[in-house]
Amino acid sequence: MSENNLLFTRIYQEYYRRVYNYAFSRLLRREDAEDATGEVFIALLKNIQSYDPQKGSVSTWVNRVAHNAVEDYCRKVYRHKEVSSPADSKDAEGEWEPENEVNQRVYSILRQLSEEERSFLAMRYEMNMTNSEIGELMGLTPEAVSQRYHRLLEKCRKVRIYK
Repeated sequence: MSENNLLFTRIYQEYYRRVYNYAFSRLLRREDAEDATGEVFIALLKNIQSYDPQKGSVSTWVNRVAHNAVEDYCRKVYRHKEVSSPADSKDAEGEWEPENEVNQRVYSILRQLSEEERSFLAMRYEMNMTNSEIGELMGLTPEAVSQRYHRLLEKCRKVRIYK
């Protein structure tokens, strides 16, 4: 097995759940999250030879590819649908049903956030990115990321929970 194949296998095993959770946090639909996750790993496989450990860690590279691929997926899917976002439709086909009260509360909050806000939280919690990494992706300083994160958490605390 080639070095690139071994690297891809390791990345898939280590990062699949993280990438899927990131995609789901952005899209809020199981089928869309599965499709987007597939596109992320296709992009990773196609570009595996471009990974350079001198430029950053595997985690940073995977996070960047995942973010870009999910962004591309969102643009492609929402361009072809009348619904602008899965959060706009309460009874969207393929919607995930939370199994417990904590997941229901989190899901209710996420549905009330914009796609950008969900993306921001997903980078922090699903991709475990630092303020510097998020800032680099979004063109912000780490301090601006920290301020935005603080304001977003305040907003989440004030959001009304629907059952």
